[in-house]
Amino acid sequence: MVKNIRFFIRCWIISLTFSLCWSLVAVSAQMLKTDTEPGFSEQFNQDIWENGWEQRVLLGNPSADYVTQTDKRLTVKIPGSDGSVILTNNNTDTADSYIEAEFENILSMEASYGVICRYSEDGWYEFRIYVSGPRAGAYTFFKYDAALKAAYKNPYVQVHAGYTQYNTMDIKLGLNVKNKLGLSCEENKFRLFINDKEQKHYKNGEMTDRSFDSGRDGVIFQTYGNNISKLDLLSFDVYSEEIQADENVAALAPTVAVALNQKSQLNCQRNPLKPTAIQR
Repeated sequence: MVKNIRFFIRCWIISLTFSLCWSLVAVSAQMLKTDTEPGFSEQFNQDIWENGWEQRVLLGNPSADYVTQTDKRLTVKIPGSDGSVILTNNNTDTADSYIEAEFENILSMEASYGVICRYSEDGWYEFRIYVSGPRAGAYTFFKYDAALKAAYKNPYVQVHAGYTQYNTMDIKLGLNVKNKLGLSCEENKFRLFINDKEQKHYKNGEMTDRSFDSGRDGVIFQTYGNNISKLDLLSFDVYSEEIQADENVAALAPTVAVALNQKSQLNCQRNPLKPTAIQR
């Protein structure tokens, strides 16, 4: 009887510890922005091309008009073939930043979207989630190496050894469903957030890389196979002391380093799922 009670108490303590741990992780993304405003915030209240946005088509027709702007959102419509469209903003050229963007899956059979930091002609870092198709519910983090592309090789390279693709219950699936993504790029370290929850499936410590020191921030939209995708961008914010806030923003954002130091150091990692390789 005593053994059973001790076992019950032990299980209860473990359960409580995990609940507290994940509550702190959920709050951690918000702590990056405590008492601050973003250095750059896209409000969609003016023409986006006049506000510093540029389009690059990785797959598809480079002269096609994939983007339409309506009140409070952008819509990226990719026709029935493999397509990949990047949007970056010239006002977000930074070394260290925290990027946060909210998306909505309006129509898709197999698609993904994501956020980008340190974009340049040499390459960039890309955090992507899959919201429909066979990989729905998975996320990836890669660097795009333009030198490999020029050599007719796969330009997407794993940032972290053994890390290719992981599934998570934090991704919300379905049509007319929204997801908020956060990407912290601080010196050579990177952290990923989905709907305010930090993702820690990666093994062997932190995700680090020194290939790209600075560049623009942005978003990416992709469709696979012979399917039409319609994906919306609802918000896009960049927090970095390197961006001078405009007159509509009250204050500069703090450095990512200072914000991250405020976060709990609890080691709250979930068991990783077996990754599967991707080429796109």
